[in-house]
Formats: sequence, C-alpha cells, structure tokens
Amino acid sequence: MAFDAHKNLAISSVALAPAPPGTGLALNVAAGEGTRFPAPPFNATVWPASATPTPANAEILRVTAITGDNLTIVRAQEATAARAIVVGDLIAATITAKTLQDVETPLANLDGAWTPTVVGSGGGTAAGYLIQQGRYQRVDRWITASFYLQLNGGGTIAGDVQIAGLPFSSAFLSVSTCAILWHAAAVAYVNVMGELDAPATTIRLLGIPSANVTIATAPVPAAALTPNFTVAGTIRYPTA
Repeated sequence: MAFDAHKNLAISSVALAPAPPGTGLALNVAAGEGTRFPAPPFNATVWPASATPTPANAEILRVTAITGDNLTIVRAQEATAARAIVVGDLIAATITAKTLQDVETPLANLDGAWTPTVVGSGGGTAAGYLIQQGRYQRVDRWITASFYLQLNGGGTIAGDVQIAGLPFSSAFLSVSTCAILWHAAAVAYVNVMGELDAPATTIRLLGIPSANVTIATAPVPAAALTPNFTVAGTIRYPTA
C-alpha cells in the first residue's frame, strides 16, 4: 500500500480561512509556508492558536492538493467534527491514528494463523479434525502458508480433494505448486502435489497412483479419503 508522505515541523497558521468556515474546501497558510508541508495527500490537524488541540476544538483534515500556499482539503477526517476555521488558527501535519494504523496494518499481516479445511470440488466438508493447523508468513507480496490436517471421521466431500481457506488470495496469471505429505489414503500414491491457480484461496491435490505410474498427475478424488486421512504441506505464492 502507498503511505502518506511526511515532513518534520510541517506547521503554519491559517492566512485565508475556508469559505464558509465550517464547510469550505480550501485554505491558505502563511505566505511562503506551503513548502513546509509534505507532498499530498496527507492528514493535518487544525486548532485555535490560543489553545491546546482537543477533541472539542480540533479538526483533522485531508489535504489533497497544494498550490503554493493554498491547500485543498477534505473536512472532518478520522471521526473528528468540522469546526469553523478562522484566520490565525494553527494547522500542522501531525501524527494521527491513521499515520500509525497505516504502518500497523501491514505488520499485522506478516505472520499469523489460518484455518485450513478439506473440501471437495463438488461441495461438502470433512466431518471433523484430529489435527487442524495453519500458519503463514507474508513478505511483501509473497505468502508462505503451511498446513497440517488429520481427519476425524468421514464427511460430505464430493468431487476432487482440495485444501481451502488460504489467508490471502493468489494473484497474477501463474500457478503455484508444492510438495504434499500424506498418510492413510484409500488410494496408493507414489507422489502427491498441491496446485494453486490465480486468483484462488484453494489448493487442489494432484497425485500419481501407484497402480499406474506412467500417467500424469490427476486430481485426488474424494474416494481416496479415509476417516484418518492426513495431509501436510507448505506453499509459496504471490498475492495482490
């Protein structure tokens, strides 16, 4: 995501107030001080020069353009109320909740848990799980997602076996694959792999059955599942 630009000591006074003061969408700062502010867009706080800013007397604005000392603004940002801005008020590109949240939101997505499930391309879900674990890491646009599942009983799965619930949808016109570890399948396989198209949050399971190792990989059918079927893997893929 794009972050707002910042500058130290980006503060000035209002030289020309919005018209009307409570709803106008432009103001001028003191002559020559428009250059103190960062490149728009950014949020700024305006408050009376004779007081400390509080929820009762301050308003957060969104500055969308600057021409010289003229600022184009959007009023009443971040749950603040529009106030009558007058000449002499102070305006500054202060740190607001948005400033910190813009940084915190991507950080929250760097590492976490997800809940993988076994589903069927024809619908249905597993009856339950003895083990159901998923973790992911995000670095820029790349996701590394691990999963470990052991069924506890049957279910209503129909069609081909899939692992659903990836924490981020895959992106770009590409196919991501991964090796799969499996146990207690009703069909004997020499190899099983996972395949993720874009965009999707579901991994298809593809296998080569021991009975015919000369064929290419084919979808693992629901008939291959047993009450204790176990599957694990780690896939790396791009997201938006």
